[in-house]
Amino acid sequence: MLNIIYSREEKQKNSVIYDEISRLLLENEKENKHKNIILLVPEQQVLESEKITAEMGLLSFDLQVLSFGRLANEIFRRFGGLSHKYISKGASYVVTYRVLCELAGALSEYNDISLKDRSAIKLLQNAITEFKNAGITSGMLEETAEKLPKGDKLRSKLEDLAMIMTSYRVVLGNKYADPADDLTLASQILKKNDFFENTHVFINSFDGFTGAELDIIRCMIKDADGVTVALSYLLSDNAQCFEKLKNTDKAIRSAAKDHNVPIRHRTLEADSDQKSEVLSFICENMWDIDALYDGQNDAVQVFSCKDDFEQARCVAADILKKVKNGASFKDFAIIMRDPEKYLGILDSVFSACSIPLHFSVRTDIKRHPEIRMISCAIALGAYGWKTDDMISYMRTGMTGLDIETCDALEDYFSLWKVSGKNSFVKRDLKKHPDGFGKEFDEKTNSYLEELNAHKKALVDPLYRFLSVFDGGEAYVKDVCRALFGLLVDIKLKD
Repeated sequence: MLNIIYSREEKQKNSVIYDEISRLLLENEKENKHKNIILLVPEQQVLESEKITAEMGLLSFDLQVLSFGRLANEIFRRFGGLSHKYISKGASYVVTYRVLCELAGALSEYNDISLKDRSAIKLLQNAITEFKNAGITSGMLEETAEKLPKGDKLRSKLEDLAMIMTSYRVVLGNKYADPADDLTLASQILKKNDFFENTHVFINSFDGFTGAELDIIRCMIKDADGVTVALSYLLSDNAQCFEKLKNTDKAIRSAAKDHNVPIRHRTLEADSDQKSEVLSFICENMWDIDALYDGQNDAVQVFSCKDDFEQARCVAADILKKVKNGASFKDFAIIMRDPEKYLGILDSVFSACSIPLHFSVRTDIKRHPEIRMISCAIALGAYGWKTDDMISYMRTGMTGLDIETCDALEDYFSLWKVSGKNSFVKRDLKKHPDGFGKEFDEKTNSYLEELNAHKKALVDPLYRFLSVFDGGEAYVKDVCRALFGLLVDIKLKD
């Protein structure tokens, strides 16, 4: 059975889907069944969806929250396909460069690309990846090119791209695998195996699917006990922005008809009781430029401001006005296109007005010292315990040592160029901390003894952590266990 849910409101779709998942889990429990349930969402939604299932008490071994990439991984784990070594993004550019070198005399449209032009090589590599994601092979490009008249520029481009794709695959050979091929390989495995037997699949939060993803969905529809797809539009929507969703809808329905799978659809109308009349009108007619509202406006206000500071003051004044009339500060949310643009503006204006503000802005995870500490620790092992990597590790402030101690160790390591695993782990610091030609005395020996104790406290946890990689490779669970041990050893605070 293919179930299609139409709704513009994410909250409505989520409510229906999670209620159905809850019903299936209860059915499993009551009847002692073990029907598998898969909630398929975009990669960036996986964590949020897992959080929702946990909050709703839907944690179960029968339920998996997956993206297409994680789904492919699950398929490979069950039927094989994880033994290959993936090529990195940088290495893929090198392979594309090599292909262009080898085909320089055979290409007609791309023969004048300078091999020093990195942007052109990057564009070609992106085109190869896009073709793979769409399920387009070099053979398809050749067949399409043959239908065009000779001498046509598009025909020449397609022939060149077909040769580049074929040569790219040959150069990779059996030694490396391209991550962009994962979904195609997964769909080929699914055509020969019943991965979705005794499984109900829920697909949510997508605005469209690539060709490779659609191939996997076709296998779901054919083999699964049930597939539920939530689409963010209504059948009555005719605006251009919904064309992609409509084409997706047609492709899914076509797959169901090809396998004689019954189709049932459900349209969730907007709950107008929860919104004002004007907000309901905007929600229903957002994409209809000819729609005009002639009722009473009690919810939408538009202000024109000359600059960002005036915008902030206008918002602050409106909030204070509503608070005086009985509202609470926690009732307000401020949404902007570019939050970083308003850093130092919004918070300063709100502070002057005594308005409490929590400013949420996206930050690079590498800015967090804990993450930088872990990255530096791994870099130490990967690049042979270099001096600069050790200093970078100490500068994170997450080593368990105070700043003065780290400064003293940094001065010694820099002065004597301490580098290499043996120098850090097995050898004591014996050279004079002030440099060549200095005489040793009791104070110097005492200082070195203290410095060696600090070095041991710094290096021993690192050595225990990095020893997990001594074999060259390590299982994720072993790395996680070793990392936890490092965090405990350095007494990292929560």
